[in-house]
Amino acid sequence: MAILYVKAYIAYICNKYNLNKNTMANFKDLEIIEHSQETEIVNCNILGVKVATNGYCGGDSGNGSRTYFRLEDLASTDINIRLLKDKKGVEMMLGGRCRIENLYTSFKMGCR
Repeated sequence: MAILYVKAYIAYICNKYNLNKNTMANFKDLEIIEHSQETEIVNCNILGVKVATNGYCGGDSGNGSRTYFRLEDLASTDINIRLLKDKKGVEMMLGGRCRIENLYTSFKMGCR
């Protein structure tokens, strides 16, 4: 019974937001994300963190599951981010000891 409910919910989300097996994650998908958490991590710098997800929807990206993770310099964060070739990933470089602690804390928050 629970499996049927989950499959019906996945179908509902996919139909509502026109998602199909060929749909890749896009920032416009933020509208389907129901659960989010946002905080500021304060040390010698202030790092803004936002994590959001609409939870497990089964399968690959075409099934509608989306997860969002944002880091933002709010004060004195020595941070440099760039896209990898063909937008296949990102690189991040932070300077300073407390940035290590803040980045670690933000990733822990994202993994809860």
